[in-house]
Formats: sequence, C-alpha cells, structure tokens
Amino acid sequence: MVMDDPDRLEMEEADSSIGIFEPGTWLERDIDWDRMFKILLKTGAAFALGMAVTAVTTLIAIVTGLITISSSLSIIFEPWAFIFISIGQFGFIIIPIRYVKNKGLHLGAIGIKAKKPAIEIGIGIIAGIGMLALSIILTLITVETTGEPLYQDQMLIAHDPLELVGWAVCMIFVIGVTEEILFRGFLQRRFEIYFSSSKEKYKDWAVVVTSLIFAVLHLDILGVPTRFLLGVILGLLAQWRNYSLVSPIIAHGINNFGLVFWNTYYLLPF
Repeated sequence: MVMDDPDRLEMEEADSSIGIFEPGTWLERDIDWDRMFKILLKTGAAFALGMAVTAVTTLIAIVTGLITISSSLSIIFEPWAFIFISIGQFGFIIIPIRYVKNKGLHLGAIGIKAKKPAIEIGIGIIAGIGMLALSIILTLITVETTGEPLYQDQMLIAHDPLELVGWAVCMIFVIGVTEEILFRGFLQRRFEIYFSSSKEKYKDWAVVVTSLIFAVLHLDILGVPTRFLLGVILGLLAQWRNYSLVSPIIAHGINNFGLVFWNTYYLLPF
C-alpha cells in the first residue's frame, strides 16, 4: 500500500539517535548520521548511474555521427547532439524512484507532485527569469575578474529554430526534471528530514550542503560559485513549495535554456 503522507515513514525513522558523539550534544540529538551517509551513498550511486547512461548515449552519438572527432582531436557536435546525449540523465532518477518504492512511499516523497500546477508554473517562470539574470551577471563578473573573453560553447548552440525548441524541451523535461528530483526532491529532502528532525533552523543546512554538492558535481571549478547560489535559490524554492518540484524544474529549465539562447545569439564564435 502506498502511504498518503510521503515523508511520514522517514520522519518516524529519523527519531532514533546514532550515538557517534557524546550523549546530549546537538550533533547527536539532531543529526541521524547513519541515514545521512546512506543517502549520500545513494546519491553518489545515482549520479554515477546517470553518468554511465550518459556515456552510453555519447557513444551512440559518436557511432551515428552526431559527434565527430577530427584528426587534430577536436570534437565537433552536430545539431541535436547534446540534446540526444542529455537523455542519459534519466539515469539520475532510477535509484531515487526505487528508494521511495521500496519504502512504500508515494513519488511525492521525491517531489513528483503538483497541487496547483498553474501557480507552480507561474512561480517557476518568475524564478527562472530571475535566476537567468543572476547567471548572466555572475558570468560577466567572472569574465571581468579572470580577464578571459566569452566565446560560444559549441555544445550549447541551437543551429535552427526547431533545435531551439528542442533545447527548451530538453532543459525543462530532461535536465530540469532529473536534476531537481535527484538533488532537491531526493537529497535535500532526506537531509532536511535527518538533519533537522527537531529544530526548524537546521533546514537551512540541508539547502546549503545540497547546493554545494550540486555545484561541485557539475565538474566546473569556475562555475561552482554561480551554481551554488542557483542551487540555494532552487533549494529554498523547493522548501517554500513544500517539495512540489514543478516550480524548481521550470526555473531550472528556463535558466538553462536562457543560457543556450544567449550562447547561440549573443556570444562571439571561436
């Protein structure tokens, strides 16, 4: 039987202490370290699985000619190449879905729910536009700080209007969905349960830690500060919407799509 309250079972389990630290300390009272580490391991496994599936889609793209490697070892991305490769990110959500199913929880426990879709979409659009503006500002600040000119990322280009539509669909329904379920719906929500079972203020730490992991796992050192701030915004948005991830997914997708649009039409080519 699927439980009506997605988080009730886990909230009940989170009451136990682990005893790693001295009795009575806040660390022992308010952090279920054992379950937090297990969630971290599951998140790492989910990320690794997603990367493995992405490696498979990349190999398929190479075999089918969507990606070519020249004699000088330069990589050429044909239209739709990156969009096709991105399908591999659905591997990110296999383990989170199995996790809630094995616990007898509803998929709402990882954010797959929407009580007021129209409102959620509207909030997501507004948040996404704000995030996009912040992303561009922080990118320009980084350029000014490092002195490096901005050039087009050849992976993130729409070659025609149809591909631009494809990018919009990809960024919302592939990238947005998979990353928000993994990082906000699964990881952050579990952190919040096991890190703040008795004190409301510790919810902020769930956002901070998840956002840092989110930023680091993008494997872009210069982009860590920007992605961390965007992760905080998405994390707070998820909390505000009671972990209905429609708004964060829309916001995430709009931000990413806006960067593709900017990269395609406003940045200098190599």
